Amino acid sequence: MLGGAVDRWQAGEADGPGGQGGAKAGLSTRLVAGVVEQLEELVHSVEDLRVAAGLSLGRAEELRRMLSDC
Repeated sequence: MLGGAVDRWQAGEADGPGGQGGAKAGLSTRLVAGVVEQLEELVHSVEDLRVAAGLSLGRAEELRRMLSDC
């Protein structure tokens, strides 16, 4: 997701905070890369939860239909 932007920043192809090139912002770049990695993991977790919720809703609807037929 955001990894490409961090890669460009690390390579000095994009300005970091305060207009610093990537080569001058090593520590900040590593911190940003770590945050980006954590955010990507969270996005994947949220997607997994969204899929699980959709499956649960489908099962609940199926159960509701089964019980209404009784």
